[in-house]
Amino acid sequence: MSSRFEAIVIFGVIGVLVSLFAWIYLRDRQKRTRLWVLGWIAILVHFAAPAFSADFPRLAPFTLWIKVCTLIVAGTFFLLSVSEVFIWQRRRIAFLLFVSAAAVLYLTILLLHVRTPWIYVGMLCISIGYGWGQAIRFYGWRSPYLYSLLLLVPYGGWAAQQAMHATFRHGLNFYLFGFFYVTGLTYFRHFRRFTPGVILTSAAFMAWGCVFPLSTILSALGTGPGPGSFFWDLPKFFVAFGMILTLFENQTDVASTVALQYQVLFENNLAAVYVSSPEGRLMNCNSAFLRMYGFQSKEQALECSAVFLYSDPQEREQFLIDLGRQGQVLNYECKQRRQDGTVFWILERATIVRGPDGNSFIEGTAIDITERKQSEIALKQSEERFATVFRQSPVGCGIVTLHGVFLNVNESLLRMLALPAEKVIGKSGVELGLWNSQSHRDEFYRRLRAEGAIQNLEIRFKDANGVEHIALYFATLVRIGDKECIFGMQLDQTEQRALEAKFLRAQKMEALGRLAGGVAHDFNNLLGVIGGYAELLEAKLESAEGLRRYCSKIIDTTQRASGLTRQLLTFSRKEIVRPVPLQTGEALQELTAILPRLIGEDIELCVDLRATGTVVIDKTHFEQVIFNIIINSRDAMPAGGQIFVATEDVLRPALTSSGNVAISQYVAIRIRDTGIGMDEETRLHAFEPFYTTKEVGRGTGLGLATVYGIVQQCHGEIAIESSPRKGTQVNILLPVAVSEAPGASEATQQEMKRGNGGILLVEDEMDLRNVNAEFLTALGYSVTCAGSGPEALDLLTSAGQIDLVITDVVMPKMSGREFADRLLQLRPNTRLLYVSGYTDDIVLQNGISKQGMFFLQKPYSLKDLAGKVQTLMATPLRT
Repeated sequence: MSSRFEAIVIFGVIGVLVSLFAWIYLRDRQKRTRLWVLGWIAILVHFAAPAFSADFPRLAPFTLWIKVCTLIVAGTFFLLSVSEVFIWQRRRIAFLLFVSAAAVLYLTILLLHVRTPWIYVGMLCISIGYGWGQAIRFYGWRSPYLYSLLLLVPYGGWAAQQAMHATFRHGLNFYLFGFFYVTGLTYFRHFRRFTPGVILTSAAFMAWGCVFPLSTILSALGTGPGPGSFFWDLPKFFVAFGMILTLFENQTDVASTVALQYQVLFENNLAAVYVSSPEGRLMNCNSAFLRMYGFQSKEQALECSAVFLYSDPQEREQFLIDLGRQGQVLNYECKQRRQDGTVFWILERATIVRGPDGNSFIEGTAIDITERKQSEIALKQSEERFATVFRQSPVGCGIVTLHGVFLNVNESLLRMLALPAEKVIGKSGVELGLWNSQSHRDEFYRRLRAEGAIQNLEIRFKDANGVEHIALYFATLVRIGDKECIFGMQLDQTEQRALEAKFLRAQKMEALGRLAGGVAHDFNNLLGVIGGYAELLEAKLESAEGLRRYCSKIIDTTQRASGLTRQLLTFSRKEIVRPVPLQTGEALQELTAILPRLIGEDIELCVDLRATGTVVIDKTHFEQVIFNIIINSRDAMPAGGQIFVATEDVLRPALTSSGNVAISQYVAIRIRDTGIGMDEETRLHAFEPFYTTKEVGRGTGLGLATVYGIVQQCHGEIAIESSPRKGTQVNILLPVAVSEAPGASEATQQEMKRGNGGILLVEDEMDLRNVNAEFLTALGYSVTCAGSGPEALDLLTSAGQIDLVITDVVMPKMSGREFADRLLQLRPNTRLLYVSGYTDDIVLQNGISKQGMFFLQKPYSLKDLAGKVQTLMATPLRT
């Protein structure tokens, strides 16, 4: 590490320390901390002086003066911050004059090479005499602390004697030693405690003072660290660390004292005192609070929520409202609940207090006024509380006679039955359809009488609108006045059961998707084998044109079969998206041959295809969009009708990536039917997954959601126009593709050329591995085969030159990505070609991105394989 770099690092550390002390001072503006900040600023300048002199040569003659002068200034501030002798302003001024200014003057004439000894001796005598006199005057002759300063007298006398012999450097060392040595002793006396911060700071200050004479002595002897060594700066950092520790210790002492005083007042208060959060979490309480609420210990109380202490949760809410409105409440009467459940009244005072961290909490005191309120508590009040709970309960509640006739019901039950109160009260549950028959109700009553209460009894009923409900019924026998009645509650489970059914359907769809994806993946391997051997056979039957035609049919069939696997992968959401330029008119014209059979003979299909633009979209996705919309239109016309499919080119403004507005070309696809249409609520939810208006078994609610996702993926737009009995029109806008550069499609028409080089083929499917190896060998390549990653790694140790590695991504024992990582460690300059069946294999599970790497999608033809291999072999290796 260079000396300049070391100086910069030290300067940065001291800068951080200065910032830290400044931050501490801004939080707690004490005079002592302010003097510390000033002292450390002087130290910062001390370390900055050499750097400035290097950048500004004119300052070089003053560098030493600045470095020593800043130490004098720092020592002055540190000493004054803890000294009891110079707390008065007049004494401080005298100290600055006779000690600090004298030290600066001593330094100045020393650097000016003044050789008059009596000047140096005089300044030393004045400083020693003034300092020693002030110490005797303040501490007295009998103070042990005074004698701890005796070291300064002989050292000062020796420095004066050396000055008489024209050795003036020791006098300057005496001044520096005195500032920091005395500061260390005074620091300990000021705080008067044996704590790590005080002890460390005191010792570090004294060590700092000893640095100056010790470094001079060692330098004279030609040993020890050099004058500019970092070793001599260590006491400074220990002083800073010790000061910070001291500040934390001071804060701890203050906090402990305040906490003790607060605890005495808190615990000895005869009223119940508590602290809680606005959410109701008890944070602290006194012994009177524990006695009032019947808690056995403070830990038990703190585990209880303040909400539990209120007999009525609404009173807690009202209390918080009043408290939040006024900031405090005085003489607030409310009912509370003891640990054993008994209710009592309190008179409460509470205030919102904001802590230093910005969080609010509630401080409150309470006294028990139950005896005063007992005369006001009567049976009517109890009945009113019950009535309030009964009416406002979110669960359907009712009171019925033993014969099943309703006496009272709450609003929740009325909403469940879709009936007003006058049509329910006085009617029996059998009449309202809550029970299938009277015998069913009688069986329920016998069970209730035997058990005393019934819970979670599932019932099914229809409301007044004919909507079927599923509910859980709870009932218990109660006595109201002199009559025995049944109190019942009905918890509506209809929506929950519907959600459970949708969830089960979604799980089935996911399971089917996984199965379809796995089947398609394995089927792709089989198609690769069939197609590969067919291509090999076709190549060998050059003269037998009839037999070559059979091979071509096999190859065409495997390509159509790969389309089936793509549909399976589309269903499983694991398909490889192959966006290609697509002429919508041609694609829709092809579909018109299929659509009539899909929609039936009673529906007329009218087509008007005027768009000429080309869009970029996966062809299977495009067909899926058209099919899903057409099927929805068909289902909306059970009695037949017409479906209109129209396309046209449109221009519309669009926001570019740079933020400007430009006119862009789109292909508009409009599909309109003459069906039953949909209301506004249905139209707003049409694109939501699992949302369907069809009866059970006719729809999954995924059709339009899939369409919406495909259109959004193509950066297009989709909207629905519809109204009841007026049909529905789906409008789709797809951006027109930018014209491809000439010859862009020629890359796919590569001629299979012979090549040379070593290829390692890693494929777990044996037949597919064999056909690929035979084909590549026929092209002139030297092919080595392996059925797994570990086997391939073993072969690499003994194999010769390997120019290309072709590896499957998903394999047993070791994935393709893991194998590739191990391969590149052994042979860094190796070309790689990944092959796999679907995207999730690559991106999600194996961490391989198609960006920046060569990838071939299964099933592929041998021509595609040859083209990829030729491209890779022609790619230069990176060195």
